[in-house]
Amino acid sequence: MNFISCEGGVSECALEVSEKLKNPQNFLHGAVIYALTDSGMGRTLYSLMNKDEFCATTTITLNYLQMVKSGKVICRKYTRHCEKSK
Repeated sequence: MNFISCEGGVSECALEVSEKLKNPQNFLHGAVIYALTDSGMGRTLYSLMNKDEFCATTTITLNYLQMVKSGKVICRKYTRHCEKSK
């Protein structure tokens, strides 16, 4: 996974599909997409946070729209709302 950009609540990362990332059906494993999404969301939020703050994923839901066999997967994340707990 390579982060292309990450600032101001927006991030973009990319991943080249390889054989070791595929499931037995020869498609990119869903856990890889999950990791790409979760890591990107964290980096997006960290770009808005103070150095002494942290975040953690408590719930995530993904809807897989298409299977991937090869090429590059690009994941773009935009922060729509950021509320800090007290």
